[in-house]
Amino acid sequence: MAILVLPMGISGSGKSTWSLSMVSKGYDIVKTDGLRKELTGTIAFNPEKNNEIVEEAEKRVLDLLRSGRNVILDATNLKTSQRRPLIEKVREFFPETVIKYKLMVSDIDTSHERIQEDLRNGLERSAVPKEVLEMQLAEFLRTLEDIKEEQIEPFEE
Repeated sequence: MAILVLPMGISGSGKSTWSLSMVSKGYDIVKTDGLRKELTGTIAFNPEKNNEIVEEAEKRVLDLLRSGRNVILDATNLKTSQRRPLIEKVREFFPETVIKYKLMVSDIDTSHERIQEDLRNGLERSAVPKEVLEMQLAEFLRTLEDIKEEQIEPFEE
């Protein structure tokens, strides 16, 4: 039985750090930042390419689940319009797969500082402005209600 984990949180909330910590526990990671870099040449968000990136992430998650792998989709996972189709496909094609979510503490100031520190340290990441973090936080709060309807379980380590 495979597991799909959807970490949920704003940019800079620690999703990637947490995801990387799970590799040693047998999880594969599908990382949308990496797909952006692979498909567009830059890690920066590109609204014109976003659908292509979401589709490729979904394809890779499904391929890994088909192989019986445990998967983490390292993305904000806050947009219901992107998350639910994946959940529905997993339930349709891999009904034995357990889908879980991992809520990341989402604080705008802490996330902004983490992003700035990563950029100062030369890490390749998107320079997400505070205004975008504020919009993501509003989406995060809506997501807390949405996941009740989606009937997915919290991930407990």
